[in-house]
Amino acid sequence: MILYTSDIHFSDEKILNVCNRPFGSVGDMDNGIIEKWNKKVSTEDTVYILGDVFPCECNDPRGIIDLLKKLNGTKMLIIGNHDEKFLNELRESRVFSDITHIATVNDNGREIVLCHYPLMTWKNDDSSIHFYGHVHNKELPETEEMMSYYKRHKKEMAFNVGLDVRGFVPVGLNEILRGN
Repeated sequence: MILYTSDIHFSDEKILNVCNRPFGSVGDMDNGIIEKWNKKVSTEDTVYILGDVFPCECNDPRGIIDLLKKLNGTKMLIIGNHDEKFLNELRESRVFSDITHIATVNDNGREIVLCHYPLMTWKNDDSSIHFYGHVHNKELPETEEMMSYYKRHKKEMAFNVGLDVRGFVPVGLNEILRGN
C-alpha cells in the first residue's frame, strides 16, 4: 500500500504548541506518532513523507534520524524547508529510499504530484491530483487568483496530507479522496 503524510516535525516544541498537537510533551508527541504510525503502516508499505521531518530548530539531526528509523515501511522523502540543511545526514543514514523536491507517482491508476508546498498548478492538473503539506492545520489563503484558479480546476484536486489534519498517521489515496 502507498501512504502519504507531511510535517512530522519530530521533537519540535514550537509546532507542538502552535498547532495545538494533543500531546503533553515533545517526548509524548514523538512516541505517539511512532506508535500510531506503526499500528497502521506495515513493513511492506511505502510512505511518502512530504517534508519537514525535522523540528524548526534542530541541534541533533542524528536523534531525529534515529526516530525515523523506528517507523515502519519504505520511506520516501519529498524535501521540506526544515529538511534542507540535513540532506547529507539523511542520505548517509539511508533511512529514505529516495529523497527529492517533487515527485509524480501512480497510485491505483491515479497520477499524483507530490510537493511539500501547495502548488497553484502542476503537471496534468486537469486530471492529476496534488498532495502537499507545509501549511499544517491552516487553510490555504483564499486570494482572488487562487480561488479563481481552483474554481476552474476543481478544488478537489489538491489535498493537504499533513499529520495535523490527518489524525497523526499516514493516509492512503482512498482515505484522502473520501475526506478522512
